[in-house]
Amino acid sequence: MNVYPINLIAGASLSGNVLSYSDVRNIYHKYLNHRAYFAQGVVPTIAMEWTTPLYMDSLIIANTNCTKAIISVAYSSGAPQVFIRELDIARIEFFELDPLKLTRKISVSFTAPVNAQPYVGYCFAGNKMILPRFTVNPEREPTMRGESQRTNNGQSYGKAVPTLDKISVKYLRIPDDTKKIVDDYIQSVQKVVPHIVDWYPEAHEAFPPLYVTLTTGPVNTKRAENDFFWDFNLGWLEAR
Repeated sequence: MNVYPINLIAGASLSGNVLSYSDVRNIYHKYLNHRAYFAQGVVPTIAMEWTTPLYMDSLIIANTNCTKAIISVAYSSGAPQVFIRELDIARIEFFELDPLKLTRKISVSFTAPVNAQPYVGYCFAGNKMILPRFTVNPEREPTMRGESQRTNNGQSYGKAVPTLDKISVKYLRIPDDTKKIVDDYIQSVQKVVPHIVDWYPEAHEAFPPLYVTLTTGPVNTKRAENDFFWDFNLGWLEAR
């Protein structure tokens, strides 16, 4: 289970051919509806550069209507790493960077959609945290945000509002040193920092990753054993 809590793009020098009313910094804004918009008929490009190169292992692109991305990752030494990937607006795309090299600059060139205003809604560059594997029965349920009302005659009315996914998982018999990784994750995001969680990296079609906030922190229960092993739950709610 991978989580992506700290976005290093916030410390990069950003550039891009966005429209004058837009802002390239929207690619890491906490609200997904804050997007970087580009003019129709041009090739949307974004570049992020770090004055001091940093170690990072992951790049993520999501919430974009562009159909293709060509990515060039420049390291402090050696040849650049290049990715070419078809994009889907409903899919979160993950790219694995070389974690043993210092990343200096990442440049992305997009293919704009046909007859539509191109935009990029979310990018992440940084390091994933690998949390321990939870039990095999996570719970996923839609959170109903629309409420129906009744007239005096019993007729229902109300406005439908898109649902938000709610995820909860249970951890059993987690060793004390592994629990400290979970504690570090909780400290980094609290309940206020939206971030991407990938519960099943090997099964995106069946259980896709989501942009979420943590809603349930662990109540750690020590198991009745001589050594220190813990049981606890974690929960998240989709963020937009």
